Amino acid sequence: MLVKYCKGACAITAALTLMAGVAQADNQLVMIVDGGYFPAVTYAQPGDNIVFENKSAGDHVMRGPNDSWVSDPIAVDGRYVLNLTHSTPLTFTGTGTDGIEVAGEISYDEPPLTE
Repeated sequence: MLVKYCKGACAITAALTLMAGVAQADNQLVMIVDGGYFPAVTYAQPGDNIVFENKSAGDHVMRGPNDSWVSDPIAVDGRYVLNLTHSTPLTFTGTGTDGIEVAGEISYDEPPLTE
């Protein structure tokens, strides 16, 4: 009886340890502003979502390199969500109604520490 209890307790402990190690997806906000993105470099991990929120003066279209992904026009105060995978390109560009193209970057590195 004690052996069965120990095996069961060990199995539960192992399962909880594995569940604690599973990464949780986060939403990373990138604001589209006139002339660029804030932040210019977004620190994220595969599985996270990049939420582009348009705070510029007009519609904005986002795209990955070689049009690997392209958003519909994002209206002012609108949002576009990009789910990151290991194959998602880590650079993006966008064009507003003014026709000016701006660029941003995603990094899987640890963010630098700020004081």
